Amino acid sequence: MELISLQIDNGFRVTMKVTTEGEEWRTFLAGAADALQRQKPVPGYPAGGAPIEAAADFFGRELIKTAGKEAVDALLLRACAEKGLAPISPPSAVVRGGDLEGFCFEASFTTFPDLPAFGIEGITVEKPVVVTTDAEVDEALEDYMRKHLWVHEVDREARMGDIVEISFSGTHQGERFEYDHSDKCRFPMGSGQLFAGLDEALLGRRKGDELALKLTMPEDFHREAIRGFVLDLKVRLRGVWAREQVACTDEYCREMIHDSRVNTVAEFREKLRKEIQDRHDRHCGEMFEKHVEDALEATVTCRLPDVMVETVLNEYLDALRNAAAGKGKTVAELLKDEGKTMDEFLDMCRPNAEKHVRRSIAIDHLIRKYGLGISEQELESSVKRNAALARVSEEEAIRRAGGKDGLTDSLLNAKALRFFSDHIRVVEKIMDKEPKE
Repeated sequence: MELISLQIDNGFRVTMKVTTEGEEWRTFLAGAADALQRQKPVPGYPAGGAPIEAAADFFGRELIKTAGKEAVDALLLRACAEKGLAPISPPSAVVRGGDLEGFCFEASFTTFPDLPAFGIEGITVEKPVVVTTDAEVDEALEDYMRKHLWVHEVDREARMGDIVEISFSGTHQGERFEYDHSDKCRFPMGSGQLFAGLDEALLGRRKGDELALKLTMPEDFHREAIRGFVLDLKVRLRGVWAREQVACTDEYCREMIHDSRVNTVAEFREKLRKEIQDRHDRHCGEMFEKHVEDALEATVTCRLPDVMVETVLNEYLDALRNAAAGKGKTVAELLKDEGKTMDEFLDMCRPNAEKHVRRSIAIDHLIRKYGLGISEQELESSVKRNAALARVSEEEAIRRAGGKDGLTDSLLNAKALRFFSDHIRVVEKIMDKEPKE
């Protein structure tokens, strides 16, 4: 194989001219002659036994065409490997000449743009850090106490907001109905969750009181099974519990906070502090990952290949088609409902599509420049981990990941991002509050 010419326009549009002759070309001719003779043997020769010249006389240009197709696929792959090119669009090949002596073709395709000035050592990324303050702990403690009231049984009349416990039985037009009785039913007064009018009937009653009630359920009552029913009920009030906001004390912590590690107010405050700090750390970690991705994408300043951007936009269009189909509408109808035209939708998606393409280009460059790869052990470990988490077989885990190739690509992209993060300069920035996106 000889690469006669190679031209790269805009950093990503490749045109190359390749020729092959001699033994290399005769190997392709022999393979083509063998394939053609399996379908139609050359007269006078055993199946597959005709020499190349005899096959050429019999099949004519079909032999050159068949051998040329195999040559284009194989030689284009070899030429790209030698020049470090990675096609991202199907190559378009044009035959420039071919006979029994040699074959020449010209191919054009889009490749990942080269980034000659790419470097990661001088890149600096800020990592936000938020330290929990005493004021945040105080606020969290007050909020907890407002939401977790002290509940204790009282010997007085029931009031709205109290928790009551009743037993009841009843009928509708003399017949039993769904939920017609309960030996022990507890609910907050004022919620209206059991029967319409029951809360008002229990207001001012004490433990041990018995009532005979006739209650009419509204047509829009939340319990559909008894809407519009007129119920005859017998109710007994079994107990009344008050709910009060109290000060946080060691006693409250021991009785109301179900954590064996929390027995004092000080221990409860430390528990709250850790929960708040964990939230800060998660949010700051997510923001740092976004800053790293932004820095990685910023390394790509070249013109973006149109085919890559269009590919991502087509993915957005596919998602839009699926959303429309899910609502039983066409894409045009869905866009009309949202007050958008197709052009407006694509313009809205384009910035994210370009961002996605920049990241893809940068990751591809990282992988090729630094020789990153995924070992069989790494792939196997990932399959086992995914299968265990999803509680499926390893074969199913591989299928869900898009096959071994899909899983390998996913792992490789993640490794490239970690490699970038590990080799840039990270500066912590102390902040008073969680940063916004």
